[in-house]
Amino acid sequence: ALNVCKKQHFLLECRFKNYNFLAINMQAKTPNLWQYAPANSPLPLPEDSVIVTKTAIHYLTRSDEEEVSSDLLNLQDIQQYCSNYTSEGKTIDSILSLEKAELLQDRKPFLLLGELANPFQLNRLNIGPMPIFTIRLENLCRTYADALDSRMINPGIHHVTLARSEGWWEKTHMAMATIGQMKSMITWLNNGRRAGDWKPVKPAEGIIRFENDFQLQSPSMDMLHWDGTT
Repeated sequence: ALNVCKKQHFLLECRFKNYNFLAINMQAKTPNLWQYAPANSPLPLPEDSVIVTKTAIHYLTRSDEEEVSSDLLNLQDIQQYCSNYTSEGKTIDSILSLEKAELLQDRKPFLLLGELANPFQLNRLNIGPMPIFTIRLENLCRTYADALDSRMINPGIHHVTLARSEGWWEKTHMAMATIGQMKSMITWLNNGRRAGDWKPVKPAEGIIRFENDFQLQSPSMDMLHWDGTT
């Protein structure tokens, strides 16, 4: 087990080019102010759970005192678990309602492995408000796709996919998305085509769990061992 001190959140008020914004750990409060300089990488991504809307990024928190089940969660369980997150006292459904967007009961989990979890990129896609949660992958790892997508930057950005990796763990993101949002994200990955190399699938192996330890680190290089197979 890892013993990790809880991250302290520092609030910093900044003024930049006539914009006032509040940053948590230097993260912007609006999608347009979120850094997007991929350089072949999807970074930077949110460190914790958020709701991204057209004009704001709402940072979500969950009480440490609430019991976390180790049981397998069905769709209704996931929706209920996500509903316990709040932002400055507001529930996720209340924020979505104010944005005239579908509530959690009308949304399904959707893995965001790369730049689709970047608030600036989501804002460019104009797909509407979407809650994003920090999760932990086990026995799976994120890996760059071979091809480069040059629509955003030259020579291009690597999209991210999943690969089997026994014993590995790392953090990534999961959205609670509508069916329309899922279709829009897949269509964008396929360069405007509904059918292409990128398809929505369900992982057939590995473990995906909610992760509230935002300082969780992946295994270090000296912990890795290659079994001789690829």
